[in-house]
Amino acid sequence: MSVNKLNDSEKIVEILQYFNLKKSEFSTKTGISTQQIFDIIRGQIANLSRENMAKIISAYPEISPFWLITGEGDMIVNNTGIIQHHNGTATATQSANLDKLIELSSSQQRTIEKLVNLINN
Repeated sequence: MSVNKLNDSEKIVEILQYFNLKKSEFSTKTGISTQQIFDIIRGQIANLSRENMAKIISAYPEISPFWLITGEGDMIVNNTGIIQHHNGTATATQSANLDKLIELSSSQQRTIEKLVNLINN
């Protein structure tokens, strides 16, 4: 079974389309510069930084941190209370969970890269 994973450029485009946003509106709400958004969409910045992921989750807490990090699964968290937010801001628990997910994803990526290097050498 093949899993289609979105790259960070595709994730930003998906967010803009889902929320019917212009890049400038997304920039204003997240605090990510419009230039960075353009660069990510064009692929000039390959990966969202941890800081920018946190800004996106803070501005749009309904976005799944797992999806934002991995590009897998559903973009929007369902209404089961997986992510709780108050006044549209991420809680300390959400930020801690986002950091854990990012570290886990990074760790898995490093492991995959090591395995690929072993196979290729």
